[in-house]
Amino acid sequence: MAINRNGANGTFKGKVGSVIGYEWRGIPVIRGLPKKRTKKPSDKELSNRERMRITQVFLQKIKNFIRLGFAEDARIKNISAFNAAISYNKKYAIAGEYPELTLNYSAVLVAKGNLLPPQHPFVKLIDDKLIFSWKRHINCKRQRVMLLVFDEHNTYGHMILGGASHDEEQEVISIEGEDLSSGTVLHSYIAFISDMHDAISDSVYCGSLKV
Repeated sequence: MAINRNGANGTFKGKVGSVIGYEWRGIPVIRGLPKKRTKKPSDKELSNRERMRITQVFLQKIKNFIRLGFAEDARIKNISAFNAAISYNKKYAIAGEYPELTLNYSAVLVAKGNLLPPQHPFVKLIDDKLIFSWKRHINCKRQRVMLLVFDEHNTYGHMILGGASHDEEQEVISIEGEDLSSGTVLHSYIAFISDMHDAISDSVYCGSLKV
């Protein structure tokens, strides 16, 4: 049953026959119910499903970072930040041919925006500290660094959503006391965000480090 709104010519919410009416972000939407499929999916469809699965599993682990990192891109496209991140990374960050598909960490974006991205970013491990550095550039006032570090097996993750100012050219993440086995590989990313959180840069992959 559907609820009619604003008279006979208004929008409705609910199910009528094979049509569903609902509201998304304040916009009335009508769509048909999915039809039961009998045809076997093609390799292309299976590949797309696997790309989606890999991307979703990865992004779920860093969802709080993505909400901020893709907020600007999401506003432009009028979609959620998570969906914006899926759209980009499913297309550009999956390597290989189906069924041998893998995530290409160096191609992943965890932030996307219009600010100038970090210049010459670098990370090194010294005495249980991950030391990030970058070169400042002009027009960088009122910007702060965003950092993300994680391992592939989801045993460790750390994020900084508004760290050192751009001018400081350095930020530190301590891994002292973390239960990281020898040989664990950490992947690291850096981006800049405005103090007002209304502008952000593309993230840059800083590389991997073995603990």
